[in-house]
Amino acid sequence: MIRLLFLVPIVELLLLILLADLTSAQFVFGWLLGAFVLGVLLLRRRGFQSLRRMRGGLAAGQMPGESISKTAINVIAGVLLIVPGVLTDVVALAVLFPPTRRWLQYYLMWRFQRRMGTRFAAMAGMASQLGRQAGRSGAFARETFDRDQVIDVKVLDPESRTTDRR
Repeated sequence: MIRLLFLVPIVELLLLILLADLTSAQFVFGWLLGAFVLGVLLLRRRGFQSLRRMRGGLAAGQMPGESISKTAINVIAGVLLIVPGVLTDVVALAVLFPPTRRWLQYYLMWRFQRRMGTRFAAMAGMASQLGRQAGRSGAFARETFDRDQVIDVKVLDPESRTTDRR
C-alpha cells in the first residue's frame, strides 16, 4: 500500500509529460483545470445532496445503506478528479460510469457489512451466552439468542441522564 502511494505520483507525472509531448502544455493545463473544477462541482452538488438525504433518512429512523455507498462513491470520484493527473481522472470517470458505479457500490456495501459483522460478532456471541444462561435461571426462559440473530440494543450514556446529584 505504501509503495502504491509512491508509485501513483510517479506514474501520473510520466503520463502528464507524455500527454504534453503528444498534444501541448496548454491542453494538459486545461485538462487539469477542468478536472479540478469538475471534481469541486461534483463534491458540492452530489456529495452534499447525498449527505442531506442520508441525514433525512437517519432522522426518519431508516438505515442509510444505499445512501452511504452513493455518498462514498461521489466523494471518491470528486477527490480523484481534484487530484491532478490523468490516471486518477480516468479512474474517477470510471467510478462515475453507471455499470462501474453499481459494481463499486455493491463492493463497498459488502466490505462494510463484512467489517461490521466481524466487529459485532463477539458482542452477539456474548449476548447469546447471556441469553442462554439467563434462560436456565428462569428469566428469558422462552427465548434464547443464536449467534446468527440480530439483537437490537440501546446504549445509555450515564452522562446523559438528568439525575440531580447533590
